Amino acid sequence: MLCLELKIPPLPQVITVGRSVTGKAYQHFRRCFEAYNIVFVQSGSFYITEDDIAYNMKEGDILVLEPGKTHWGHRPSPEHTELIWVHLSHPRAIRSLDREQIPWSYPLQRNEDNDERPFDQSMYLPKMTYIDPASIVPLLERMYLMFHSFSVSNALPLHALVSELLVKIQSVAQVRGRSRSAYLSEKVIEYLQQHANVPLHYQHLEESLHYHFDYLSRCLKKHTGKTPLQYMRGIQINQAKSLLENTELTIAEIGERVGLNSQGYLNRIFRQSTGMTPNQYRASCRRNYGPEPQR
Repeated sequence: MLCLELKIPPLPQVITVGRSVTGKAYQHFRRCFEAYNIVFVQSGSFYITEDDIAYNMKEGDILVLEPGKTHWGHRPSPEHTELIWVHLSHPRAIRSLDREQIPWSYPLQRNEDNDERPFDQSMYLPKMTYIDPASIVPLLERMYLMFHSFSVSNALPLHALVSELLVKIQSVAQVRGRSRSAYLSEKVIEYLQQHANVPLHYQHLEESLHYHFDYLSRCLKKHTGKTPLQYMRGIQINQAKSLLENTELTIAEIGERVGLNSQGYLNRIFRQSTGMTPNQYRASCRRNYGPEPQR
């Protein structure tokens, strides 16, 4: 399955939502414009070409036509066809890639309190795929009705529904494209999140997931670039940051909470990750939010 990689933020913005029931022998006109056109076939069939690549769509198929590319109907529909489409404004896709290449489990960098803009992220939309009409038509109909009674009060809800639509489309690629290694990588992450505050026991991980630890480690490394121990340390450091920012717990108490019981070990791991000691990190947070409270 070919997928488009789109940079976020910002999220795509809705331009229009429309629907039509075409007669027999309908053939789409030639068009090229700077907008994404998401076309869903609710019933019937639809034949469209984009930059010399032909797409033969049936009921339940959804296609993402891209800005700056010319599309046209290459064959008339032999039956009455019901279409729903959504035009969106967004920069052109970064690239196209196979769903197997998408790093679903790759950890994203978390913003700190002194950051003023979010780090770049991506969303992935299948170029064309099948979605069960029962799962998506009610959402598209809500979007259509909301757009055609457009007002200040429903502008924000409509954009929220667009985000929900994009999540549904992306989830098709994520579920259908998930290899065994990606599935096991996600299972290892779930295990590490649930057991981040206790020592990592390789045998218990093997017993929980029913695979040898070396294989599980390779799966996680493939999809996140980290070993299980490195990934768990990242979880612990993020927990420690939150406790330093939001509590008055001592460093030793925080170490116990996150599973790094030696204060010296916590200091060393924390400095390796952030370039600061826990005390320095706490002090930097308080400089941003006000004077340090009296002890």
